[in-house]
Amino acid sequence: NAQLRHRPRYDPLSLSQQHIHQEPIAVGTDNDAATDTIAKVTTGGVCSILATGKTSGLRWEWVQAPTSGGQGPIYGSNGTDTAQQWDGAAGTTSAWTASTGSIPAAKYLLYHADRIWATGIAAEPGRVRYSGLTASAIPGPDPRNWDSDNYVDIEPQDGEEITGIQDVGPYILVTKPRKTYVITDVVTGAWRQISNTTGSISHRSMV
Repeated sequence: NAQLRHRPRYDPLSLSQQHIHQEPIAVGTDNDAATDTIAKVTTGGVCSILATGKTSGLRWEWVQAPTSGGQGPIYGSNGTDTAQQWDGAAGTTSAWTASTGSIPAAKYLLYHADRIWATGIAAEPGRVRYSGLTASAIPGPDPRNWDSDNYVDIEPQDGEEITGIQDVGPYILVTKPRKTYVITDVVTGAWRQISNTTGSISHRSMV
């Protein structure tokens, strides 16, 4: 069994809390490696490596969404490395790939209203991208559909980058260091500012 040494800032993300399964997933340094490792940890404390060679010191964000094209239902990104997907049972994660467009290099993910919302993108600091729907008679969620037109720009020229995203009932809150916004319509992407003095510096402080 692999021995995973966790740095204090790498808190395991419990997938059971997201109704995925009973084994949490964690990211940390494997022994004395210079890179990070993605691993699953059983309820009995047994650690199994799922992926290695990830950029050291970066937090991963994971969401549960429907499967698509044999991928999912677990999807993760850290804003730098190739985004990963996992079925919750396989011995490894693998690349999360798009059927349309490309997977955003996002630090923050949220699954809400049948879409994955992705932000914290270095090249697009004021933009929130979102996945599309299936091209079926009754459209459904498609975590691999990332049409280039599916995005919301939130004051991209104000000099502040998006620092967090979270849902509150039917709405989505988006923060910058000193501002807070709400996406009021997940179909059109309509948004409004609710504070120009209060924001958040940490995505994980939003609960």
